[in-house]
Amino acid sequence: MKGYIACLCVLFTNLILVRGVRLNHKVCGNGFYNPDHETCCDGAISSPAGWPCCGLSTYNAALQVCCDNTPYPNSVGSACCKNKPYDPNTQTCCVDTLYPKPNAKCCDKKLIDPTTELCCNKKIADRPTPYHKCCDIETYHPLLETCCEDTLHTPGDLSCCKNEAYDPREHSCCNGVIISPGGLKCCGPIPYDPNLQSCCYGIVRKKSAEGGKPCCGATDYNPKTHTCCNGILHTGTNSSCCGQKTYYPDSECCEGQNKNGLDCCIDKAYSKTTHTCCGGVVHKGARLHCCVKKAYDPTTECCNGVNKVGLMCCGNKAYSNLTSSCCKGIVHDGPKLSCCGQIPYNPKTECCKNKSASGLPCCGDKPYNTTQETCCHGVLSSPAGNGCCGKEGYNPKESLCCHGQVVSKQAHVFGICIDKSKHQGITPKPIGSTPKPIATGFTPKPIATAFTSKPNSFIPKPIATGFTPKATVIKPMNVRNSFSVLRIFLRNCRYLNQWIYM
Repeated sequence: MKGYIACLCVLFTNLILVRGVRLNHKVCGNGFYNPDHETCCDGAISSPAGWPCCGLSTYNAALQVCCDNTPYPNSVGSACCKNKPYDPNTQTCCVDTLYPKPNAKCCDKKLIDPTTELCCNKKIADRPTPYHKCCDIETYHPLLETCCEDTLHTPGDLSCCKNEAYDPREHSCCNGVIISPGGLKCCGPIPYDPNLQSCCYGIVRKKSAEGGKPCCGATDYNPKTHTCCNGILHTGTNSSCCGQKTYYPDSECCEGQNKNGLDCCIDKAYSKTTHTCCGGVVHKGARLHCCVKKAYDPTTECCNGVNKVGLMCCGNKAYSNLTSSCCKGIVHDGPKLSCCGQIPYNPKTECCKNKSASGLPCCGDKPYNTTQETCCHGVLSSPAGNGCCGKEGYNPKESLCCHGQVVSKQAHVFGICIDKSKHQGITPKPIGSTPKPIATGFTPKPIATAFTSKPNSFIPKPIATGFTPKATVIKPMNVRNSFSVLRIFLRNCRYLNQWIYM
């Protein structure tokens, strides 16, 4: 708990609120400073930021020189000799002492001329030629003498075996011991002839007739079939070494580097012009954004519900609410739509699950006014109060619904539906004309228009059917009513005759 409180204290001491704006400040001595505008010099705050410190304040290194924590103008000097500035073009400083000679050098506390003298082991020695060098406290010419561990030998161009000189054409040196003949090499403490033998990590091997094979550790190998990486042998020759391991530069990297000039995604090689690296995983497509280890295009996708280019998120898909709407992770065309599950709809003109935003009832997926329209199985018709014939609305005063179809009442006898399928194939004739025979050998006569009235019976004359119907006893009626009933009957028979032959 104490450690947690201490961390909070450090956090708040490094974050200061200035007029509601939080600035990142750092500690300098007993105060705070803004590194964007100031510099901390040994506990003292100075400005501007980015300038070097000279004591407790900053100085302009392009115009000044700092000597012993005191800035001086460059006109006095560009270098320091102890605590004083001086001009190296006219003076030389040796152990805090200034000499009025330019381009000189120091030998201990003395000044020498480097063109004629050398400082050999803190001793001044003559330099007869520009080729002379130091050997302990003396000078020598490398073509005339050989220096081996501060000991001079003649002639020159010899090799050294510790402090002894030898001619490499006649002798060899192994571990500080001069041996014969020359041209030998050392395999650890053992000399060997590189023309006849090979050394594999301290072991001398005899070369075969085809010549010697290189060594990989203590084993020789064929470089045409294997690759050796720091003493470890690997099969194959198309790879390169990365320490003791092999890698393929065309697709892999070694310690963040690729010798073919490709970019590195941890240990994978790729090109930024065609791919994107996210958390060590290479993805196709350039200039994509990363969502942990996944790559995405912010113009069409989101990362954990966030879009970096100001678009809205619908699941992992990005969209503009000016042109589209989101319903349960699915983007649909059209702005400011409401959702009915995964289906978008306009609440002003459409319904969701038989409910409308306006409170009107629904017909299918549309709200409607019951005082103006009729709903028939999800289909609207005008006006209100219509009957339904399947999905079609009709006026019951003018039409009938017969077998799922709307028909005119005038075409039906007594305003009822009759199955016409029983009369298919019959050709209609105009009213008043003589119809063709219904059956072979039968010729109908015109419908009778006269009848004989008796007080207690009504016997119509034969209707030209070839038979005489039996009399039917009916209730007594007066003559006027009889004629009215007869007129209605004949009119309906007339319609019936017309409909049958349609």
